[in-house]
Amino acid sequence: GASLALGWYLQRHNLNRSFHLACYSALGTGFGFAFGNFLQTAGTASGVDFNWWNVMEFSLGFFGGLAMAYGVLSSEWPQAPPPAKRKAQAAIFLLFLAIPATNVIQAFTRARLERQAEQLCLAAESLIDPMRIQAWSLLVLAFVSSLWLWRWVTRGDADSVRRLPWLFFSYLLTFQLLSHIRKAVVFSGFRGQPEHLAYIVTFVMLLALWAILKGKARPTATHAEPSTPKAWFIVFLGTIAILALLAVVSISIHEGLPGARQRF
Repeated sequence: GASLALGWYLQRHNLNRSFHLACYSALGTGFGFAFGNFLQTAGTASGVDFNWWNVMEFSLGFFGGLAMAYGVLSSEWPQAPPPAKRKAQAAIFLLFLAIPATNVIQAFTRARLERQAEQLCLAAESLIDPMRIQAWSLLVLAFVSSLWLWRWVTRGDADSVRRLPWLFFSYLLTFQLLSHIRKAVVFSGFRGQPEHLAYIVTFVMLLALWAILKGKARPTATHAEPSTPKAWFIVFLGTIAILALLAVVSISIHEGLPGARQRF
């Protein structure tokens, strides 16, 4: 329903570039979700001990982000005026405080932390309070830091855009550390949780990529007008064909996975 409302609004106001971006983002995210489910099924069927649910989430974010980046870079955009100060402040509050705080409230319930302690063979009482203190302390520190970074990034000089990645990496690091705290990595190391090592590797790779590319010229748009209906039709059919092939492979590599029907 929200997607239909957004599409109707963009078309009614002739926001063709934004419609082009939204469609590519939806297509990439949809493919990433489906491909991620294939990876999750194949990985679980392989018997390899890994958090395959997180692999699915990585796939969703990777292909969704890739498609969104293409949607942005394949169109020319007019120079936008800076947002009103109150809107920017509301966005910072939502992004750096409200969303992470909701995540902490839901993820650090007593029942969840007790299950985590049991899985790691640790005493729950010695684990719960320190984990909560760590999470909320990190959240407050991240919010204060984000306010300082936002003022630094939006000073209005020529280097403002180049400083934006600092805000991105700050946000990414906040959630990565929250994940480490939630899984009690401080108390147990990475025992039985190899995916947390993958988080660190991914973060370092992104930093290295930024360091390599930050001095280079920004990419320019490939064309000024959105894709034609014919191009959309070809991309859509190609995506469906790939997913159909993956579905055939997926149902042929296992006899049924435990708990799979409960999701639906």
